[in-house]
Amino acid sequence: NPIYEHIGYATLLREKVSRRLSRSKNEPRKTNVTHEEHTAVEKVHTFRGPHWCEYCANFMWGLIAQGVRCSDCGLNVHKQCSKHVPNDCQPDLKRIKKVYCCDLTTLVKAHNTQRPMVVDICIREIEARGLKSEGLYRVSGFTEHIEDVKMAFDRDGEKADISANVYPDINIITGALKLY
Repeated sequence: NPIYEHIGYATLLREKVSRRLSRSKNEPRKTNVTHEEHTAVEKVHTFRGPHWCEYCANFMWGLIAQGVRCSDCGLNVHKQCSKHVPNDCQPDLKRIKKVYCCDLTTLVKAHNTQRPMVVDICIREIEARGLKSEGLYRVSGFTEHIEDVKMAFDRDGEKADISANVYPDINIITGALKLY
C-alpha cells in the first residue's frame, strides 16, 4: 500500500480484509470511480479497542479519531485511505435502523428497489380506499395517529399494518406519506 509502504507496519487481518474487498470487486464497477471519494457520508470515528483499516489492512493508531466510518456500509478506514475507496458502496441493512430518518438513496440502495416501500404501501392503501375522498392530500389527519403510522413503519417495515381496520381515516395515511 503506498500510504504505509515506507513505514513498514505489519499488515494484520489481511485475510479478513481481502475477503471483504474481493466481495466488492465481484460486483460490476464503473470505470470512473477508482480515484473518486466515497460518496456516502463518512464521519470521523473513535474506535474502542484495536481496529484495522479495511482498505489497507494496517492498524489504526491513536486513542481518538483514528479513522472514518461509512454510515451506509460500515466500512472502517484511515482518513487517508478514504480517498482511495471506490464510491460504489452497498448499504448494510443491519445499520439502517429507521425508515423515516434514513437518507432516501441509502434506503433505496439497501432494499434494491426503485421506490421506498413506505411510498408503495401508502399509495396502494390510498388507491384502494381513498380515491373518492375529497381533499385527500389537503386535509391532515391526527398528528398522534400519523406518528403511530411512522413508528409502525420504523418498527415493522414492510409488515406494517395500515389497513382500514387499524386506521379508518385515510388522511392519516396521506399525512404519513407527506411526511416521508
